[in-house]
Amino acid sequence: MVVLSFDAVGAEDLSVLKKLPNFGWLCRQGALCENVESVYPSITYPAHTTIITGRKPCSHGIINNTCFQPERENPDWMSSRRWIRGTTLYDEALKRGDRVCSLLWPVTGKSGITYNLPEIHAVRPWQNLIMKTIMDGSAGYVLSLLPHALKELKGVREPELDNFLEKAAVDTIMRYNPELMMIHFLDVDAHRHQLGTAHPEIRRALKRLDGRIGRMMEALAKTEAGSCHRMEDTTVVVLGDHYQMDCHTVLYPNYLLKKHGLLHVDKKGRITDYQAAAKNCDGSCYVYLHPDIRKRSDMTEELTRKLTEIFQELSGGISRIFSAREAAEQGADDACVMLLEAKNGYYFLDDCRRLTCPVDQLERHRMKATHGYLPSLPKYQTFFLASGYGAKKGGACSAMKLWDEAPTLARIMGLTLPDTDGCVRTELLDLDG
Repeated sequence: MVVLSFDAVGAEDLSVLKKLPNFGWLCRQGALCENVESVYPSITYPAHTTIITGRKPCSHGIINNTCFQPERENPDWMSSRRWIRGTTLYDEALKRGDRVCSLLWPVTGKSGITYNLPEIHAVRPWQNLIMKTIMDGSAGYVLSLLPHALKELKGVREPELDNFLEKAAVDTIMRYNPELMMIHFLDVDAHRHQLGTAHPEIRRALKRLDGRIGRMMEALAKTEAGSCHRMEDTTVVVLGDHYQMDCHTVLYPNYLLKKHGLLHVDKKGRITDYQAAAKNCDGSCYVYLHPDIRKRSDMTEELTRKLTEIFQELSGGISRIFSAREAAEQGADDACVMLLEAKNGYYFLDDCRRLTCPVDQLERHRMKATHGYLPSLPKYQTFFLASGYGAKKGGACSAMKLWDEAPTLARIMGLTLPDTDGCVRTELLDLDG
């Protein structure tokens, strides 16, 4: 099985993708759901962990891209396998003796994956990105990819990063032909952040992704001769993790918390102490209470009322305030005291020097479009396509959740995933005999 994740590619892109030669061919041969609801918050790390666990973020533990570390300007990314609660699709494959390859799949650091190039961020002063990637991944395998890296990479710029991933994927297929491959392409996500959802470059990025599908299919076909992995025994899965929405203004909840004396900062703007602090998820934003306050129900109740009143000052940019219980019902972190949802055109950052800022005036974290919003919003869904072994030709379902994908993939692979929040979408499958 080869799982290709197209970051920030949504159902809205299918009108383009279906007309492209390789994606269109897979569609005609396979099963497609054009209405997949992502997780909440609808961001990359929670979504990709859900895709391979079949569980909501509150169940598998990856509730954000980065940790809640209010004292740190650059918090740690939740990139290590140790953050995930429970098992994963690749864990079960490894237990069976399958060889697994992961290329920039989030939250796979130190996972024991056979051929692993994890997505890593070096945020501590003493960390080196290359060394950390080698240490957290499969050292020998990562080093074997250096020729491709030296030739293709220009930092994390796109499409050069995806060019490198494609070369690495083709090389891995030809050299090792593993039983499970998981590849995370970021071309569309990067360009949507930079340029907006409908910029002409997005269509070009989609065409590039289609070409990558074709070249990997060619590599898979070449391995058939003399191999136990025949094309008729291979499943190619193409999916999205979330979509994006265009933005014009940034909101800073921590400014209000500082203004009302609920958090304090030093001269450099770093949080030194807090009663309540905001932690952004782009289009949504957690609000957490200090652990000492959470131990007291009377203080928690009083602060919750106060916070609700305080955030009325951002009512022009906030569409809804979810309670902790409501956040948990949506699958988000139940350790928060509340979860803020931005209105269309707005997103959150953690700085506390101002209340709002137009996107065009930002020096850092400038995004013309982003994600993190409530996944049930109109025209915000993504897609799931499976073609080849186990996929029903012409199969379709009207709607599914992101957490339905892992149990469906596990069924195709003959694996069992316990305690999933999702279910097997049998209408997409053809596994008779």
